[in-house]
Amino acid sequence: MLRNVALSAPYMHNGSLRTLREVVEFYNRGGIKNELLDPLVQPLGLSDTEMDSIVAFLNSLTGSNVDELVADALSQPVGNVTR
Repeated sequence: MLRNVALSAPYMHNGSLRTLREVVEFYNRGGIKNELLDPLVQPLGLSDTEMDSIVAFLNSLTGSNVDELVADALSQPVGNVTR
């Protein structure tokens, strides 16, 4: 889940990355060297501007109105109700 991801540091299974920027840089480098890593996993080649944009997007998913959003979503009809 990405909602409020900026509030859940440190990141990774071992807590080794302190910021979202470090996470994006980690994946931009292609992760860690590992002989079992799928050869399709490659460095992303993102520019600093692109990485900044990803971090800004992830930060934009932070909010204090989760209860309001859930209530609004639950109040909406699901599927085709005009049969």
